[in-house]
Amino acid sequence: MCFRLVLVVGLFACAAQAQPSSAPSITLGGTLQPRFSYGHHEASGRTRLGFGLRRARLIVDARMADSWQFRLQLDGTGTSARILDAYIGYRLTSHWSLRLGRLSSAQPRALTLTSHRQIDAVERAAIAERWGARTIGNDGRDFGLEVAYRREQGRLLLFLHNGDGSWERLRGNYRESPSSTDVTGGVRHTGMSVTLGGALTPKAVDGLEVGGFISYNGAGNPNTEGRRYVSYGLHLYRGATRAVGRFA
Repeated sequence: MCFRLVLVVGLFACAAQAQPSSAPSITLGGTLQPRFSYGHHEASGRTRLGFGLRRARLIVDARMADSWQFRLQLDGTGTSARILDAYIGYRLTSHWSLRLGRLSSAQPRALTLTSHRQIDAVERAAIAERWGARTIGNDGRDFGLEVAYRREQGRLLLFLHNGDGSWERLRGNYRESPSSTDVTGGVRHTGMSVTLGGALTPKAVDGLEVGGFISYNGAGNPNTEGRRYVSYGLHLYRGATRAVGRFA
């Protein structure tokens, strides 16, 4: 019998000047999650203790004229920092909005639609991590354009994206310069992906959320070993935290 005990401490800090909602504003925030682990293997009698840092995030959130949003999220957990989110959002109406860049959109609910500060433990569901690693990438983000429709009792997302999630230009934004001799990056790299997802939160049952997604990935990227596929999923949550913010 093997087990592991993980203790997480989450710290979140935001600093922003109080301004009217229509005035430009910049918010700096972050998350620091130290971790202590204890594991014991009964057959061998061995015990292991460990200390580490699960997440170290820095978030820059800029809003302009109540309709435009710019978000940049940096992850410094490893030996070097990497960019997770980098997108521009525009609110068309009170219900319709657009986002363009690298972002988390329609996909399995257990992956990244829930903030890492609100999941039940330090890690996400194993099935969600496996799905991410073999599709758009294990952080659940991809480059693309999202069209979103949101109301108090639900949301609907349409995402046109690369299907890869990689920062490498030859795998996503493939054309390196106007003088490139191959404007498609090869016939095997002309496919893209489209994903539709959504959720409903009925008023009749407090905290209930039901939703799902369906996606076609025609990119044939290295994550999927060149295969093109259709994926789909459903979820039913009780007590799920709703997405917050004007664009997310």
